[in-house]
Amino acid sequence: AGLGLCGHAEESFDRIKTALGHLQAPTASMWGYFGITQLYMKQYEGAVAASARAKAMPLFHATYAAALALGGDISRARAEFAVLTQKLSKGWLGPAPACAASVAEWLVHGSPIKQSEHWNHLCVGLERAGADTRTCRHMQWRGFPSDNSAGAADGRADNQSQ
Repeated sequence: AGLGLCGHAEESFDRIKTALGHLQAPTASMWGYFGITQLYMKQYEGAVAASARAKAMPLFHATYAAALALGGDISRARAEFAVLTQKLSKGWLGPAPACAASVAEWLVHGSPIKQSEHWNHLCVGLERAGADTRTCRHMQWRGFPSDNSAGAADGRADNQSQ
């Protein structure tokens, strides 16, 4: 399942699909990884269906909201991101209360997605779902220098309006 996070979405998709076909009771995390892999492959209907089975885990709930948004169901996506933000705020330990920006930053920086294209795609979906990812930069979570003054250099300019 981690192959998708490492940049091998197609191989991951094939392996997870095979595993899901053989298991009597696939775990929620398997469904979640299947969903995020389909999100990377721009198969939004499949991403929504698979991620819905793993919404108890924040990354996969975020995947669900992003897939809804990228698939065109913006109002439902925004509602799901609001639910996720509310759920996370109950145990939030950040320096400020949980909000669209802090939750988005925690989610995308806590997700070790190797391919910047996949990472940006998740961010675009989250932005459309109501998240604020303007301060997020790919690989920032690994301690790489981040130039937040780069603005739209990561290809995510004005995604709220797309």
